[in-house]
Amino acid sequence: MRNTRMKYYVGMFAAIVITALILLWYYRIPLSADDVLKGMDSVDKINFGDYRDERYDHVYNIDIEDDETINKIMGEFSKSQYTRVPYKSIINDGRYLSMVIIHKGTKQIYRVGINDQGYLNIEDDATYKSLKIIRLFLMNLKNFWSLGTPHFMKTIKEIS
Repeated sequence: MRNTRMKYYVGMFAAIVITALILLWYYRIPLSADDVLKGMDSVDKINFGDYRDERYDHVYNIDIEDDETINKIMGEFSKSQYTRVPYKSIINDGRYLSMVIIHKGTKQIYRVGINDQGYLNIEDDATYKSLKIIRLFLMNLKNFWSLGTPHFMKTIKEIS
């Protein structure tokens, strides 16, 4: 009887440890930008819609359809690797930018949110943490919007 109970405890302990290791691996393994944002090479249009800072919610409707500019923006995403995070909402965690990515041909739409802490949320999918800072969106985010749309477009075109 005692031997059976000991086997049960050892088995349960092993199952708990294995489950914890699998969860730790799932949330810690780095993912490439291609795994996070599927179809990055076939983007037709990017629409910047909403920017929230500490005090205000600014609504913009900026369509970017120029291939060179789109490649620069998507290139900023591909400079980083991402890890999964277990929660979905990042809107209230500081400055936040939402955008819509529309793919060529299929017209598949991704709604993507980015905040200044390095989190990226894909609507109806998951939330990811950037392992490196996304320079375009996170370092210059406030400057883009505070100076208005013409400066925003000029800054995007100047990024190399």
